[in-house]
Amino acid sequence: MKIFLLSLIALTTSLSAGAQQKKVKFIASLNIGYPLQTIENSGDKIMAAGLDLNAHFDVSTKVAITSDIGYTVVWATEEAPEIIPLRGGIRYYPSTKFFIGGKIGVGFVKNGGFITTNAGFTSTLAYAFNTGFKISQHIELGASYEAYTKDQPDFKENNTISIINLKLGYWF
Repeated sequence: MKIFLLSLIALTTSLSAGAQQKKVKFIASLNIGYPLQTIENSGDKIMAAGLDLNAHFDVSTKVAITSDIGYTVVWATEEAPEIIPLRGGIRYYPSTKFFIGGKIGVGFVKNGGFITTNAGFTSTLAYAFNTGFKISQHIELGASYEAYTKDQPDFKENNTISIINLKLGYWF
């Protein structure tokens, strides 16, 4: 996991450093979502919201390499899980405005029902599948499925947090 995390950081750094020479774009996104797992004693407060910053490197007119970092809160219990994803992925554009993609990386989760460190965070496998379309040069709409999972032997709680999101993104 450490090697993967270091590789993802190196990829993000190299994409950012090459922004002057290559066509790297950035997307800031607002995500509103619904957690899929059953959460007891949540009343009517089940929702997730977050912000993401994505780096988008065009490999060709149809394929792009992406990396992102974000912050998401799941308001479902009194101890709302907080998630900081750090992922890398790929986007495929079947047409100039429509895309599908996937991302994988690490998610740092606090208050998620996982066994945690002294700092209160635990690292999880983070993955997402997304689709969307560009409305204009600067605005995109999308939907995604995100999951944060950790193998925890002998732990009775659900070991995955999964969310379906709607996204509004701004390209700059």
